[in-house]
Amino acid sequence: MLVGVQGGEPITTSLLADAVAMRIESSGRVVIRAAATDFMSRLGVDYSFLWAALLMPFRAGESFALVGSRADGDVLFDPRWTSAPADAVLVVDGPHLDHPELPAVWNYLLPVHDVDDGSSSVRAAAQQAATPATPR
Repeated sequence: MLVGVQGGEPITTSLLADAVAMRIESSGRVVIRAAATDFMSRLGVDYSFLWAALLMPFRAGESFALVGSRADGDVLFDPRWTSAPADAVLVVDGPHLDHPELPAVWNYLLPVHDVDDGSSSVRAAAQQAATPATPR
């Protein structure tokens, strides 16, 4: 299963993804956490690399990369490869996880929205995360 937590504010999105992962783990499932921002190029998230190195192999039950770029986004390096049980859940946070370069891969895609006062609506997103959405 693939769960995406999509939002523009990295800290809020990451915290919500961590909370979703902990909730799923509490049900006894193995959870793998990743961040789309770990697949950066100088131009931002490299969505085709995210798909090829993490999402597609995870979905196929093959070894996958959790980190694919240097912290400065300068150059992609030899990723850190790992594997997971067939019933594991991958929770990924990041911006634009509905990007056209990513096929409709998510079982659940949870958006983190800003509310009118400019603060992130973590409570609303967390409530949505606690209630299963309709899978894609």
